[in-house]
Amino acid sequence: LMVILGAFFGLISGMDNLTTSARDADGYLMFDRSLFEVPSAAIVISEPEVLQGRFAVHASDSGVPMMFVEDLQVRLRGIATDEGELFIGIGPSPAVDAYLQGMTYDEIADLDLDVARVKSVEYETHEGAGLPGPPGTEAFWVSSAEGPGLLTLDWTVPDGEWTAVVMNADGSSGVTADLAFGAKASNIAVIGWTRIAIGLIAVLGGAIAVIYGVRHGSTPITTVTKQRPRHEGNNTAPTM
Repeated sequence: LMVILGAFFGLISGMDNLTTSARDADGYLMFDRSLFEVPSAAIVISEPEVLQGRFAVHASDSGVPMMFVEDLQVRLRGIATDEGELFIGIGPSPAVDAYLQGMTYDEIADLDLDVARVKSVEYETHEGAGLPGPPGTEAFWVSSAEGPGLLTLDWTVPDGEWTAVVMNADGSSGVTADLAFGAKASNIAVIGWTRIAIGLIAVLGGAIAVIYGVRHGSTPITTVTKQRPRHEGNNTAPTM
């Protein structure tokens, strides 16, 4: 019973993070802006779970299936640390791959989060000798932001495969920026509280079964061992 209750309250705690706490003013579950620095021409995010940041982590911990999430929206925020101009863009993965082909860039393979803080970033470096042009001149971006100062890119995720990139606005190598990203969904609360209701029913059912078993106990089994009567010999002397 304690195991069931522990799992149930863990689910409630995770859903609290998703539905109420640790969100920004617009409802996005974000991690704090952290320094991302690569010597190449681009920081690339192709894995949806990485792009969703804390949202994906808490959704997984709370047992919320991402396939049931509706109107998923992602937010990317960034500012160049050298006071230069930054570019943030999202495009169809095949088009972005074609644009990046031949240049050196660093793809985020794993993001280790400690609550709202980025502990470490693992990159996969793709080598190339080509030099990209200014990314803002490309027509395939479905959403982008460019310029000095703090940039914010909000985007509703449709079906398909998508890739986000962070680059210097002029396409030069050496990208250094403070970045934050995360997500929100319109129906996350409905999914979460439905799961909690199902969990509560399971807990109550388990509790009733345990209480019933304790009260009524088990019927003791009486073991009866039957013995055959012993036939003693006739000790009477025979009559002569």
